[in-house]
Amino acid sequence: MIKKIKATLPLSYSEVIQSINFFLFLTLVFALPFSDSYLPLLLSLWIGTWVLEGNFTNRFLRPKYLSLWLALLFYFLLVFVNAFRVEDIGRGFFYVQESLSLIFFPLMFLGANNKIKKNPELVLKIFILGNFAASLLCLGNALNESLQMINGTLVFSYKEYPDLPGGFLENIQTRHNYFSYKLLSFFKHPSYLSMHFLFAGIATFSLLRNKKIHNKYTRIFFIFLLFFFTGMIYLIHSRGGMLAYVVAVLTIVLVEILEKKQKILLLFSVLLVLFSAYTLFSDSQYAYTTDRVKNFMDKEQRKTSIQAGDRISIWYAGIDIIKDHTMWGIAPGNIHEAIVDKFHDYDSPLTKEEIGYDNLHNQYIDAWASMGIFGIISLVFILGNMFFIALKKRKYLLFFLLNIFCVNLLFESMLNRIAGVVFFMLFTSFFLWGEKIENEEKY
Repeated sequence: MIKKIKATLPLSYSEVIQSINFFLFLTLVFALPFSDSYLPLLLSLWIGTWVLEGNFTNRFLRPKYLSLWLALLFYFLLVFVNAFRVEDIGRGFFYVQESLSLIFFPLMFLGANNKIKKNPELVLKIFILGNFAASLLCLGNALNESLQMINGTLVFSYKEYPDLPGGFLENIQTRHNYFSYKLLSFFKHPSYLSMHFLFAGIATFSLLRNKKIHNKYTRIFFIFLLFFFTGMIYLIHSRGGMLAYVVAVLTIVLVEILEKKQKILLLFSVLLVLFSAYTLFSDSQYAYTTDRVKNFMDKEQRKTSIQAGDRISIWYAGIDIIKDHTMWGIAPGNIHEAIVDKFHDYDSPLTKEEIGYDNLHNQYIDAWASMGIFGIISLVFILGNMFFIALKKRKYLLFFLLNIFCVNLLFESMLNRIAGVVFFMLFTSFFLWGEKIENEEKY
């Protein structure tokens, strides 16, 4: 049957399958910032065409970074084994399903066809355009929510609650503006979408820096995108996202200084650092967070914080879980019940239903609390190994990606969610196993 199909095609069977596989991969990359509900279907189609390519013996002749892949496999096996420690086995295997990306993305890129490996700039451009499209839809939805018909007159009202005091920027900082936080970021949680926009901005900077944009008008458009993504990150107003932005721009400045070139880009980067640092440290959400951290050092204030059930109290509960289960952890699927138990120990008035946290909103604490000492060691080894490779091989885009991801891991358990683990493993695997050698020297 397959031979008959091959005979009717103007191109060879492998060329057709590779083209379809490449198109599906680009579609997946474009769709990353959109709803996670599309990802399983796109991943299945991409994997299916990858399998149909066949010729597996020749595709895996030169495996790279074996120790890193084994560490990823070990982390996945920890999640798998701990699934059997959860009373609700289905919930345990939910985390196994979310963690599959840790092992299959490296294999997919190690055996990827040349259409993928020879077109890294195109992959980045598609990702950038996908984020731009997602941004426009978010802004369009916010505008639609802000336009109201009152007494036959179309009125623009950006406030979630009409009686709220303050202007447009103040309501962005308090996150009650249709152009801010969850009201704006309706595709994903704000932290995740902000991370996508930030990496899209870094990819844009990389393409401009390395003169990969040749058309004059396209170059102007990509310069505009640098400012546009910066504006979107500010509007989304994720504290983790804004902190990651400052770290990323600082890293770019340091690299430019070390490289001793591109003075205009260096000046531009310094200005961005000053602007973003001012924006972050003068922000009311940043002031609120620092106050909560300070208050948490006082026992009475700490009790109030825990009873309120805010983010810092979740971290505190996670640290207590680690103290109780240092060696083996309690399994990812048991985290919610452990948080509820800790809150009850703290005399919190919140019910089990009101305590909606099913992870510790910090991947480092989460890995240790859920999978014990081996969980946190393997996580640190994976990230450290990737940093070492990025610096040694001068894979700067990988280095920047790791920077922003590690910052976001302080605020979200991103490896426990498909939106985080697919984004992270797709691009890290692409940079590590999916690029040609000649593309390793620049960012």
